[in-house]
Amino acid sequence: MEQEHLSDEMYWGLSLSALTLQSLGNCNHRSLFGFDGKDENVKAFLKSYLYSIGIFNAKEAKDRLYHYRHDQMHNRMFMEAVHHLDLLSEAEFEAHLDTLETPLEVKRCKIAWLYRHELKETGIRGHEIAQYVMLMRLYGAYGYLEENEIRLRLYDIAGEVRQKFHSWDHYHQNVLAGDQYVKGYEIHDHSSVLISNPLIAAYYSISNSMYQTDSPFFQLNWSEQ
Repeated sequence: MEQEHLSDEMYWGLSLSALTLQSLGNCNHRSLFGFDGKDENVKAFLKSYLYSIGIFNAKEAKDRLYHYRHDQMHNRMFMEAVHHLDLLSEAEFEAHLDTLETPLEVKRCKIAWLYRHELKETGIRGHEIAQYVMLMRLYGAYGYLEENEIRLRLYDIAGEVRQKFHSWDHYHQNVLAGDQYVKGYEIHDHSSVLISNPLIAAYYSISNSMYQTDSPFFQLNWSEQ
């Protein structure tokens, strides 16, 4: 795929999706869309992926972006859980688990309890922003979104991200925590699930590559460009 010229600020914004995009497979971090939408095999992959997350047309694609941008996805649920759990003793928390109806609810409640202090201010907003930026890029490749709209949306979200998070690792750790909550899995040792979890594999790969001169993330500063 031909390399594109992207401004520093544009590339910074696109990199907010680095973990989630890389977890999908062989992407190009240096391109606007991340995938070559002109390739029929890529197009088929994108169609399959979007269908798998309930996006079947351009209207649904735009609706999903709206929900992510305006905090109407899982972060709201997470924050409500954290506020409730913060009032409970450990015994009350254990009793509360018994009132939940599904295994996923129980798992999410345990994860919210685990992160109730650490993520009290940020929630899992980083995870949702990563999804938001990744979807913009996939939509661009698939033909649901124009390049200029992607640029405007990236510039719009940058201020919120820098206000909530103080470094790439702070942000990336939030992406991982959000993935745990949404999918309902607990991780106590990343190395034990590194191979089976592509998002965690992407986290280690990208974190390490920030110190390699041939990496697209080499010396990508968190502070404003």
